[in-house]
Amino acid sequence: MMLTPYPTDFPTYALGLLVDRVKGGDIPAPVLVHACWNVAGYALAQTLGGGPLITADPVADNLQTAGDLAVLEAAIEQEPTCAQAVQGLFPWSLVLSIALRILSKQLGL
Repeated sequence: MMLTPYPTDFPTYALGLLVDRVKGGDIPAPVLVHACWNVAGYALAQTLGGGPLITADPVADNLQTAGDLAVLEAAIEQEPTCAQAVQGLFPWSLVLSIALRILSKQLGL
């Protein structure tokens, strides 16, 4: 049996849906849950899945105290401009936390 791999495509659309939800938008439950899955999977791939795990970084420190909207908007800005682009360090664990919180709320947990 094989596990589904983490999403590797940058989740621009899914992040946008989470931004819309944080702003109070009404996103259909199946779409929102799928967006959370994509964002959470991508964030895991960037941290525990092999990417750098951020522990102390000025960007991470600033975002630790930022609201969900600011974190998600900063994440969208991380989209690579080309396939060969090398991304700087970004606290994807914060994005993971937001996606899981939205998912939990949607599921009534």
